[in-house]
Amino acid sequence: MNIYAQRVLDDILAHVQRQWPDKPCSVSGIAQCHPEIIRAYATGIRVKVRDSHGYERTGTVSRSAGWQPTLLLMHRVDAHASSDTLGPDDRIVAVWRGREYVPATSIY
Repeated sequence: MNIYAQRVLDDILAHVQRQWPDKPCSVSGIAQCHPEIIRAYATGIRVKVRDSHGYERTGTVSRSAGWQPTLLLMHRVDAHASSDTLGPDDRIVAVWRGREYVPATSIY
């Protein structure tokens, strides 16, 4: 894990511990995600994600509320209760640039 991703994890953990001081808070679920997904969460950029089965989904990366947060792929800005949980097998394959998705290897 790179320094940037670790800093984001530390910020999330500090926020969760302030919100839930009496709970055993952990960001272990987020820490298992690929650092590019953590970076997409921090920047708010729209991404295309591929899972281990080859299925591709698009959206922005957000996190769940609660004392055991996880990263979510929100398909639309107003998507309530219709998100996908992101895990260690998910990879960013493209990012939204201008009016189209471009391969993540070229700019991200």
